[in-house]
Amino acid sequence: MCVFQLPFKVDIIKDPREVDGKSTAVHAAVLAPHDVTVYQFPDIPDYSRLTEVAIYTSHMHASDSAS
Repeated sequence: MCVFQLPFKVDIIKDPREVDGKSTAVHAAVLAPHDVTVYQFPDIPDYSRLTEVAIYTSHMHASDSAS
């Protein structure tokens, strides 16, 4: 299997209601295991010492999506 190296580190913070089997976050962690870490809210790292953070959110919640 190919393993990719990203030019930056990625932390994915999942909502605890999000179903693991439907999440695409795991794909990133499998393809770039040294650069991607998946956390489940509220168990997240302390970002208070970072100088740069990019945040991308979704307006759709796991409970809003159709099964």
